[in-house]
Amino acid sequence: MKKYQGNVVILNKPTYESKIKGLELSQEAQASLEKDLVKHYTRLKVFAVGENVTFCKEGDEVLITPRQLSYCDVVDIDGGTKFVAQESNCIGIY
Repeated sequence: MKKYQGNVVILNKPTYESKIKGLELSQEAQASLEKDLVKHYTRLKVFAVGENVTFCKEGDEVLITPRQLSYCDVVDIDGGTKFVAQESNCIGIY
């Protein structure tokens, strides 16, 4: 997809990889862990922006609060997992 509508900001979702080799988590455990980790995702790279976004651009790293991030939809785009946020949720650029 090359064009996004409105004030959406698509953010790359960091992936968690266990430091213990060979450890595989169940789907439920992985989901629970990611729910807890969302509190630590505050500096995220912008994957794409909607046509009305003026605050940030693709490639920027933005600050978003854990609370706002917890309300974001999660989608699969181009084989990667992304957060879909609103421009107003991004409160700073690094």
